[in-house]
Amino acid sequence: TLLPVLLPVAQARNAAPGATIEGLTYRDGVLEMRIMAADTASLDAIGQQLRASNWQAEIKAVTASGDNYRGSVQVRKAGA
Repeated sequence: TLLPVLLPVAQARNAAPGATIEGLTYRDGVLEMRIMAADTASLDAIGQQLRASNWQAEIKAVTASGDNYRGSVQVRKAGA
């Protein structure tokens, strides 16, 4: 279900204070997040924080958008 992943996502987002979650999609146990951040290190910090919380987090795509970066991150329970 979606609810167990929301707290780790919120905590991971706090690892990158300038990042904004632009959208979420949840299907078949996988949460797909679209994130806007000032730099790629912020996207990586979110992924690292999720992995430290026992979640699999994979950055699927990153594109430059003006002075920011948009990233797509897939999150699922570790071992799933």
